[in-house]
Amino acid sequence: VAGVAFPYFGGIENPHFRSVKNNPVLVRQLPVKNLTLADGSTCPVVSVYDLVLANYGLDRGLEDENSAKDYAEIKPYTPAWGEQITGVPRQYIETIAREFADTAHKTHGRS
Repeated sequence: VAGVAFPYFGGIENPHFRSVKNNPVLVRQLPVKNLTLADGSTCPVVSVYDLVLANYGLDRGLEDENSAKDYAEIKPYTPAWGEQITGVPRQYIETIAREFADTAHKTHGRS
């Protein structure tokens, strides 16, 4: 497991949307593999999939303090965080997300 830093811009004051204060750099925990290179040295690598999941703060059980444990936590990209930024109630955000996921499942990602 290794920490990877991601920028957080949602805390910057802006006249067009509400900001939610947070650390400007979020260190997320990612699963790492160490590859042995041709010269015998090792290099840590992560998959693009893991980078995307980490960017959105998905809790993967890696004891990541910057990842939300549930949707009610006001951490970047959770429904509670979205409510703070947009004013849309988190229940609506959760419902819409579930409807999108259900449609994607039914259409095999073609929606």
